[in-house]
Amino acid sequence: MDKDLIKTWEDYLQHPIHGNYYKKIQTLATNYPEEKSLMVDYWDIARINDEFAEKFLNEPRRYIQAGEEAIRNLLPIDVDYYEGTTDPKDAEINMRVFNIPKTSKHNLGDLRGSELEHYIAIDGIVQTRSEVRPRLSKAVFKCARCEEHLVMYQDEPLLREPIACGNKNCLRTVGKTSFNLIKEQCEYIDLQIINIQESPEGLKGTAPPQNLKVFAKDDLCGKVIPGERVVINGVLFASQRRVNDKKSVDFDLFLDAFSIEQEDSPYEDITITKKEEEEIKALANNPKVYGLIRDSIAPGIFEMDEIKEAISLQLFGGVTKETEMERVRGDIHILLLGDPGTGKSQLLQYTANISPRGMFASAKSATQVGLTATAVKDDYDGRWTLVGGILVLADKGMACIDELDKMSQGDRDALHPAMEQQMIYFAKATIKASLYTRCAVLAGANPKKGRFDQEKSYTEQITLLPTLLSRFDLIFPLIDKAEIQKDKRLSSKVIKRHRAGQMIASKNHGATSNSDEEIENVIKTKPAIEIDLLQKYIAYAKRNIFPIMNDDVEEYLLDYYTDKRKEGIGKDEDGERIDRLSITLRQLEGLIRLSEASARVRLSNEIILEDIKRSIRLFDHYLSSMARDKGGKFDIDVIMVGSSAMQRMSAKKILTIIKELHDDIEIDTNKGAHIRDIKQRAIEKKLDGDEVEDMLEAMSIRGEVFTPSLDHWKITRN
Repeated sequence: MDKDLIKTWEDYLQHPIHGNYYKKIQTLATNYPEEKSLMVDYWDIARINDEFAEKFLNEPRRYIQAGEEAIRNLLPIDVDYYEGTTDPKDAEINMRVFNIPKTSKHNLGDLRGSELEHYIAIDGIVQTRSEVRPRLSKAVFKCARCEEHLVMYQDEPLLREPIACGNKNCLRTVGKTSFNLIKEQCEYIDLQIINIQESPEGLKGTAPPQNLKVFAKDDLCGKVIPGERVVINGVLFASQRRVNDKKSVDFDLFLDAFSIEQEDSPYEDITITKKEEEEIKALANNPKVYGLIRDSIAPGIFEMDEIKEAISLQLFGGVTKETEMERVRGDIHILLLGDPGTGKSQLLQYTANISPRGMFASAKSATQVGLTATAVKDDYDGRWTLVGGILVLADKGMACIDELDKMSQGDRDALHPAMEQQMIYFAKATIKASLYTRCAVLAGANPKKGRFDQEKSYTEQITLLPTLLSRFDLIFPLIDKAEIQKDKRLSSKVIKRHRAGQMIASKNHGATSNSDEEIENVIKTKPAIEIDLLQKYIAYAKRNIFPIMNDDVEEYLLDYYTDKRKEGIGKDEDGERIDRLSITLRQLEGLIRLSEASARVRLSNEIILEDIKRSIRLFDHYLSSMARDKGGKFDIDVIMVGSSAMQRMSAKKILTIIKELHDDIEIDTNKGAHIRDIKQRAIEKKLDGDEVEDMLEAMSIRGEVFTPSLDHWKITRN
C-alpha cells in the first residue's frame, strides 16, 4: 500500500478548508454498516491541490484504494459495530468521488481507448437494470496436490484463477495440478449491471443512441430505475471478447461505477447562456410569439394551424401538482387520427426533435421492448434484466408514438396507468418494479380500413378503445378530402418546397449560385425559431415558470364549464329527456393544463383570460371534429365511452322492441325477433331503420343481444 498517498488523503480529509469530511467520517462510523460510503466532491480536493486532483483522474483505482484506507484510519477506534469486529481496518468503506470537471465528462458516442482506466463521467438514460447478485471480490483457491491456499482478488468480469501454486515445495502449474475454489472462504460484493443509453439531445444527426454496460457495486445497487437520467462517475475498462471460446483481438468497453449523480430537477442538463436567456425573454415579450412557435413546428407541413398550436402548448406543458394525497399530471396528451399521406409521421418526428427530451417510436416496430417495459435475459451473464420502453425512457420529456392503433394488447392495457397515473407497475420473471412514465404523449393512429369514411363517425372507424381515447386531452382528425381551393394552395406549396429543395441541392453541388435570399423567396425553408433556441426556450419555461390562475380566470372557467354542461340537457322526439355530456371534469383538467402551458409560452407566472380562451378555442375545435352525435350535438361520451347519449337511448328502445316482439304470441321465441319486424317497429318509434342493423351489431359486442339464428335477435339473460 502507498503510505505517502494514504497520508496525503488523511491530511486532505481533515483539512480546515472543508472540515466537514472528518465529521462525516464520524457519522459514517455511527451508521455503519447501513451507511458505508463517503461522498467526496472533486473540487474540494482540487481547491487544496489541483495537481493531486488531476493525478486522481489518471490513476483512479490507486488513488481510491488509498483514499478508502485513509478513511478507515480516521474511523474512531473505540467502536464495536463493525459486524462482529472492533477493528475499523475491517470495515468495508467506499470513497465515492463526484462532480468531476467537464473535461472528463463524455458522451457515449465519443468514448475512445484513450479514456481507458481514467476516471470519467457519463451522462445518459438508464435503459436496463439487472437483478442484484453477489459477485466474487476475493477468491480463495486450494491446490489439489499440496492443499496450499491461494488468494486472488477479482476486479475483472471474468474469474482470475492461479496459474501456479505458491507453495515453494509444490510450484506446480495449471497443467500439473488443479485449483479448486473454496466458496465458504471467499468474499463477495453485491453487483448490479446497468445499461445506460445516450441521451437523445446528445445524438449526432440520425445516429442511433450508443449503449454502455455499467457495473454498480455494494450500496450503489438498486439506486436507479429504467428511464432515470443519471451521471455515472467511474473507471472505464475493457474486457476481451471471446469467439468460439477463444480470445479475440477486439475488446468491449465497460464502466466500473464509483458514484451516481441522480437528477434533482428536470432539464438541468440543458445549458443556457446569458445571451440565450436574453433572446428567450425577448421572444416571450413578442406579441406574435404563439404564431412564431407554431410556425417553427414542421414548417414543411401546411394548413394545420390548430394542430400545430396545440402541439406548441404540449411542448411547454402544464404544471404537475403533488400533495400528500394525490398527484395530478401536468403533461398534455394529444392524438392525431389521420388518413395516409396527411403528414402525421413527419409531424411526430419533427416534434420529437424539437422537444428537449423527445423520443420517437413506432408502436408497430416497438415489439421487443414495447411502449412500457419488459424483462429479458442479458446477453452478458444471462440474468433477468428490466428493459424500459419508449414511455419509460421519455420520462420528464415527450414520447411521440406513431401507429398507435397497431400496438400489442399488453401495451394497450399498460397505457392506461402510464398516461394518467404516469407510472407502470411491472411484475415479470423475477422482477417487480414501479417505473415512472412522466411524459407527454403525442400519438398518431390510422383508421381501420386505411382511410376514413366521411359518412360514419370517426370513433367508429378506429381500433383504439374509449378507455384509452379518454386519456387524451385533445384529439384531431386529419382527413384527406377533395377541396378545390385548399388543394390548389397545398399543391402550390408542395411544388415550391420541392423547387426550393432543388435549388439548395444544385447550389451545394456547385451547379448554380442561388443565394439564401433567393431560395427563401421561393418558399420559407427555415423555422421561425431555430430548433436549438426553441429547445432551450421550452426547457427554460418548464424549469422556471409555474403559473397560477387569477380570480377572473377561475370565474370564467367555472361559467364555461357549467354552461357547457347545461347545453347537453334536451329531449328527443318522443319528449324523453336526454342528458348529453359535452364536457366532464377530465376535460376541465385538460383545459387547465393547456392554459398553464399558454402562460408558460409568455414566461408568465399568471394565467390570464387570454390563456383560458386559447385553450377553450382548441378544445371546441376538438369537440366539433370528434364529439358530435348523429344529430350534430356535442357529446363527449362518443369519445369517453364509445357511444352517445342518443345511441344509448336508441339501444334502450330497440331492447324494448325485441322484448315486445318476444311477448307477441305470433313470434317463435326460440328463434327470437326477426330483423324485419324490429326495423318496422323501430321506424314507428321514429328511429332510423337503416341504422338498426349497425346498432344491433354494436349491442351484440356489448353483450346485450345475440343471434340464435339467421336474421333473428334475442336479448341476453344478463
